[in-house]
Amino acid sequence: MVKAAVAVVVLGTLFVRDLRLLVSAGPRRIAMACGVYSGLSAVYAISLARWLIVTQVQRPDRINLARSAWVGIVCVHLLFGGLTWLISRSSRRGSVWAMVLAPSPATYACLCLLASVLPDRIGGSLGILSLLIFAFTWIVLIVPLAYELAFGPCSDRFVSARALRSVALLNLLSVLCLSIVLIEPLGGEHR
Repeated sequence: MVKAAVAVVVLGTLFVRDLRLLVSAGPRRIAMACGVYSGLSAVYAISLARWLIVTQVQRPDRINLARSAWVGIVCVHLLFGGLTWLISRSSRRGSVWAMVLAPSPATYACLCLLASVLPDRIGGSLGILSLLIFAFTWIVLIVPLAYELAFGPCSDRFVSARALRSVALLNLLSVLCLSIVLIEPLGGEHR
């Protein structure tokens, strides 16, 4: 249950990250940004579900990733955080929304872990479908909110350089926290 709680916190942080990045597209490009984000997110979720089916994983919350996979996830998020930080310091903040189109591995790992909050009977009967349900719920929650915020009176403040830098740091901290919780200590016993 601790893993699911940490996954919810990390998902909240990543939701804010994606929301701020999408809103940075501005009112003129927000419809295109939301459409591309929805399409690519659906493709990523379906690809992950297909991979889990091929590897014969029955429930997404029961996957175990090797340390090398977690190192890769952390490195990808360090790269995303660094790029967001750099772009927020430049005059090209209007193009930072393109960062949200790259898949966020921690988002999909946390969506997999979120299936553990379902009762065993429901989680067992849904199987991999629970990942797709959570992924499409993610899209349905974020896209309309980003669209509305892009036309709101606070959209400039919502994607200011300071706000984008704080999102980059929160993203990195949440992924590191998730890694610490999910990876067993180095001195642990192996059976």
